[in-house]
Amino acid sequence: MALLLALAALAVVPATAAPPPESVCAPCQEGLEWNAHRYDIALDVTHSNATVRVHPNGSATWTVTSQFEHRVPDRYTTGPNESFGDPSFLSRHRDLRRTVASEAADHTDDTVPEEIRLQSVTVANDTIRFRFLEPTVARQAPGGVVLVDEFRPDGPHTGWFVDVDRLRVVGPSGTTLANDVESAVGDHGAVDGRTLTLTGNVTDPPALPGDQFFLAFAPSGQWAGTVATFAIASVTVPQFLGGLVATQLVGAVALALALGTVLWLRRRRGESLDRKSLALWLGVAVSLYLLPTLSLFGLVYRPVGLSLGPLPDLVRVGVAIAVGAGGWYGYGVLHDRSRAEAATAET
Repeated sequence: MALLLALAALAVVPATAAPPPESVCAPCQEGLEWNAHRYDIALDVTHSNATVRVHPNGSATWTVTSQFEHRVPDRYTTGPNESFGDPSFLSRHRDLRRTVASEAADHTDDTVPEEIRLQSVTVANDTIRFRFLEPTVARQAPGGVVLVDEFRPDGPHTGWFVDVDRLRVVGPSGTTLANDVESAVGDHGAVDGRTLTLTGNVTDPPALPGDQFFLAFAPSGQWAGTVATFAIASVTVPQFLGGLVATQLVGAVALALALGTVLWLRRRRGESLDRKSLALWLGVAVSLYLLPTLSLFGLVYRPVGLSLGPLPDLVRVGVAIAVGAGGWYGYGVLHDRSRAEAATAET
């Protein structure tokens, strides 16, 4: 039991291991500043705007316009012998500005290997403007819905901050943003037809209330909301069921083996329970297994930050074995009670 408690304590991921929130427009500021810094350019973004036009095939064209000043952002430390060039270098050197813009565009998604295609980039005075195509912003869902999952990453994620003055996400022609995103974007977003506009601040970015949400662009019409709901369900339900099986399979098999072994051994001793007592025994055993495992990991366990590999499954197996051991004695108690009741009834 002490080992089981120790494993359970280790399996609980500390909150400090959680990754920080992410930018809703990484190329607008942090991606741009970071890559300019890499190439020894002192560039500090002060204002930015972006438009993301989603296409029916799931790709999207980004247009980013950022204003900057000639200085190294405070969050980057510089050594005593480091020197940085003026951002005007970008306007004079075509290859350099294309490299910085292209690598900033790659900040849109670090988890999926894909080819970000830079289409244009210009630098004039204190403003850089670049356009690129991201191939996998959305997916095609049933009912003609284009489902943007840019704000619903699969990996560990703890939220979004709006470090851009204005970000517009525009759906394909003939569609409307049909799902309810108001609760996810709060006061920092507004929906108008097929356009979601997020407003924030480069220097003091607000956080969005929602940490993961879809944008469902459905064909315009009175059934758009219903179609969007089914489209989202077509993605989330299989994901949930897959996660449920992956999370609970090892523990469920261990519990079934533990209780099955108890049942088989007891019946070999000639000890059988009536249906009511057997249902009570199984119900209590399953409840005793679910109480600690769901409290520790939830129904579908999603590791945040630090991944501890097999520890959650080891804890589940340990709990299943402990429940099986307790179930042996519980079975005997119910069997003795049934025999006593039967003897009382005969007299």
